[in-house]
Amino acid sequence: MIYEKLNNFFRLKKVKFFYKGQVNSTMEEIKKIPLNKYDFLIFQSDSQKIGRGRLKNKWVSKSGNIFFTIKVKTKRDSKFFFQLGIITAVEIKNTIDLFRIKKVKLKWPNDIFIEDKKVGGILIESLHQDSSDVCLVGVGINFLNSPENLNYKTTYLKKYNDKIDKNIFIHNLYKNILNSYYEWNQNIDKDFIKKYKENLMYLGKQIKVTNNKNIIYGKFYDITNDGYAIVEIRGKKEIVFSGSIELLQ
Repeated sequence: MIYEKLNNFFRLKKVKFFYKGQVNSTMEEIKKIPLNKYDFLIFQSDSQKIGRGRLKNKWVSKSGNIFFTIKVKTKRDSKFFFQLGIITAVEIKNTIDLFRIKKVKLKWPNDIFIEDKKVGGILIESLHQDSSDVCLVGVGINFLNSPENLNYKTTYLKKYNDKIDKNIFIHNLYKNILNSYYEWNQNIDKDFIKKYKENLMYLGKQIKVTNNKNIIYGKFYDITNDGYAIVEIRGKKEIVFSGSIELLQ
């Protein structure tokens, strides 16, 4: 079991790990569990019945893939929680790179792509619990297979390297993510924004941003130090805090 191999590392980082084969949602499960003496909780499952993506979208959670949520205790203000999505995306890419899978890109704000196909996504939520704000980071990665018949292309990691061991991949991923979260909690600047931008899709291109019923068109100019998108609209720069982006042909 992956937890046994990471036991010493989890103890050092004050992590409590939970696993269940199938749940409705790892994020909903972890909300029920108090942090107590721990800095991080992880709830992992092989399958979700009611997985969720960003903007209330359904995340199709097929068995054999990777689903987990991390609950983060921090003294940092909740306005900085968006940065954890950026950090997580960078560390997912870094972990995939270890297994010699090429053309991995990041799509603002929290999606991971291989070429033009989505392989994973991240959901950030905040929760007030035990008299403090905590951050929930939900992660879904297509490892063994990917959903079909969606309105976007999908793929999975095993397609590009059929020798990847799932437990070894998760072992590396947890170490990368938790080390970076620990540094973020200590206000150690590791320049994640720079790394994120180096692998960001559509930067400098004309895009469409959809947030519920609001749609804007403009140039994907840059991102802020907190990871929010800066869109140039008719010469005026506007900060976009959430939404889904598409490349305009």
